[in-house]
Amino acid sequence: MKYFVYLLILAAVVSLVYWVMPSKDVDAPAEQQTTGGKSVVQPGGIDVDAGGKVLVSIKGFAFVSDNIKVEPGTKITWTNFDSVSHSVIGNGFKSGTLGKGQTYSFTFTKPGTYTYYCGLHPDMKGTILVQ
Repeated sequence: MKYFVYLLILAAVVSLVYWVMPSKDVDAPAEQQTTGGKSVVQPGGIDVDAGGKVLVSIKGFAFVSDNIKVEPGTKITWTNFDSVSHSVIGNGFKSGTLGKGQTYSFTFTKPGTYTYYCGLHPDMKGTILVQ
């Protein structure tokens, strides 16, 4: 009986550690998606593919990178890497619901500050500075 109690306590501790510790991929760098060319990471952590398109990962219930500075005419593509659906909603642009692996792109032509959020998880936010 004594060993059974110890086994239960051990199982509870292991379960607690499993649920409290973040998964390995939450803090990993954003996946890089390409469209026929090599993807590179620019200074500041912004992913850019060979065609100059800026890539934003949706991962761990966050936009990675969530603060981006680009020039007018830059196309930004968001890719959902989470297993749950997300969306991208900002002033003048709106994706539909994005399932895992789906993307949404928007070209920012006018200078300004564009804030955006996930319509399904409003605490997820990001900012695009176009100048």
